[in-house]
Amino acid sequence: MLTVTRHGHVNHYTSDYDAALAVHRRALGGEVFSEFGTPGSRNALSVVGSTCLQVFSPDAPDSPVASWIGRFGASWHSLEWTVADLAEAEEVVAARGFRVTDRMAGRYVFLHPKDLHGLCLELTAEHFPGDPREQPEWDPDVGAGGNLLGITGPATVVLAVTDAAAAGEFFAGLTGRDIAHDDTLGAARATTLDFGDHRLDCLADPGLGPRERLYALRLPVPDLASAAASLTASGVPATPLSTTEGPALVLDTAATQGARIEIVQRTR
Repeated sequence: MLTVTRHGHVNHYTSDYDAALAVHRRALGGEVFSEFGTPGSRNALSVVGSTCLQVFSPDAPDSPVASWIGRFGASWHSLEWTVADLAEAEEVVAARGFRVTDRMAGRYVFLHPKDLHGLCLELTAEHFPGDPREQPEWDPDVGAGGNLLGITGPATVVLAVTDAAAAGEFFAGLTGRDIAHDDTLGAARATTLDFGDHRLDCLADPGLGPRERLYALRLPVPDLASAAASLTASGVPATPLSTTEGPALVLDTAATQGARIEIVQRTR
């Protein structure tokens, strides 16, 4: 099984680099700790609450990032899991027959989302220079930067799946984690695995359509009304909704450059 030690980051593909980072800073109180370039894209790492986000923005119209955005639109692309040993993780990948879509020897592998209920998954054993989460004074309950919304606790990475029970059992078997919650809300069902610093929610909802994918990032707050007031002050529109974790707000995806971000006041 995969020995997952934490989430490395959640990857967001967008054509508007500056607008994406502006939302991280202005609306979410995020701390940008690294900006750099890779072949075909301009990148930034930021920590929002205790969740690390990476922005990828194409630097050429024929780059892989631009091609992906052209096909799917700006949105969440993938989740990176930090593993204890990459070589051991690659043995698990090979034994299970998962397809590798990208690999840099000794550094990372990307796995095909069709083999993992729509999750494009990156595995690495590396950590990032300058990551606030690596500092001695780091407090995950306080988080990074201004933490304008009062984000407290682990974020939830939400997958849109066709069968919540099957997806939950799949990831439980892959990682050795138990299913922590199995919830319903109307016609929707979600199975949730808890990894300590983040949760993975396998959400089956007829309204989301048949394509399995990384659907949303859900950030927990103790007071939804205060978070709503902060979002209004930042100029980012948000709409109330109900989730299997509790009442929530969903930020306007035009403002977040296609990345669905939900702010939730958890009831469990």
